[in-house]
Amino acid sequence: MANLKGVLCLCLLIFYTLLALTPVVLIALAKRIVPSKLAKDRCTHVAVIICESLVYAYKITYLLIHHPQWSVEGLDGLSPQKSYLIIANHQAWSDIPIMVFLLIGRAPFFKFFLKKELIWLPLIGIACWALDFPFMRRHSKEELANNPHWRGKDLETTRELCKKLGNDPVSIVNFIEGTRFTPDKKAKQNSPYRHLLKPKSGGVAYVVSMLGGKLESLVDMCIIYPEGRQNFWQFLSGRTGKVIVNVKQRSIPENLLEGDYLVSEEFREEFQQWVASLWQEKDALIDAHLSQPNS
Repeated sequence: MANLKGVLCLCLLIFYTLLALTPVVLIALAKRIVPSKLAKDRCTHVAVIICESLVYAYKITYLLIHHPQWSVEGLDGLSPQKSYLIIANHQAWSDIPIMVFLLIGRAPFFKFFLKKELIWLPLIGIACWALDFPFMRRHSKEELANNPHWRGKDLETTRELCKKLGNDPVSIVNFIEGTRFTPDKKAKQNSPYRHLLKPKSGGVAYVVSMLGGKLESLVDMCIIYPEGRQNFWQFLSGRTGKVIVNVKQRSIPENLLEGDYLVSEEFREEFQQWVASLWQEKDALIDAHLSQPNS
């Protein structure tokens, strides 16, 4: 029965995606052609409306088919009329739909930091470009050593995103570990956390410095899978088991609202220490839940 539900869910999601993203692709082409910023902004606005409707269709379908067991705390107080910077740990493909399903209607539509390679996904990559999602290119230490001019490119992408936002409310989402957690990645990084990879603070720092006065708060999401992280098919077939989501709205310290992360070593260290303290708290929270026998 779970597999049949998974097939039904997958077929409906594909149908919704094709139905919604076909006009979004046409809007993306128009956005590419029209010369004025006002016209481009209107194209983005229409694309957002279509994709919001798509997310609602995804959410209603998934909830009706699977009735998932999600234990959620901390969503009260959010508003779609206010702007947020949202950070979260990243363990599984299902993190994104869970986050989106919980926040849609409670916060403005999302701008995700995406890997550059995702722009080549059929329909989805073009749609994300039409929505002004920032595409980030990840480089290894060896690549950066051979191409030092690549340093700071991600911050430049963040700067361009902030310029495009204008005065509309927005939710900027950043999985600041940069990739999904695995024990192998943790060991390779020599991460000091039990359940997390090292956080990357640069993108967060730049969003804060560019939009600090506009942001209502930092929304810190912690997603926990007591039965272990799930793959794509397990999520579609409703086999994720219990999921715990803890949400905290945090004020951004006044001393971190302004400063040059690239130039000032003192500011950079201060910002990294603040993010590290959030990650230590998150790691302890995950550990506490996983250590409970009936979690």
